Amino acid sequence: MALLNVEKLSVHFGDEKTPFRAVDRISYQVEQGQVVGIVGESG
Repeated sequence: MALLNVEKLSVHFGDEKTPFRAVDRISYQVEQGQVVGIVGESG
């Protein structure tokens, strides 16, 4: 059984004129004992 389950996560910044899609529909599971890191372009 997953400790954390994320489905279809999207993150957008900006406004309707200039949207920025930082994350587009990602899904993942984290099991007990796993370590997960998500790092962007600037670290």
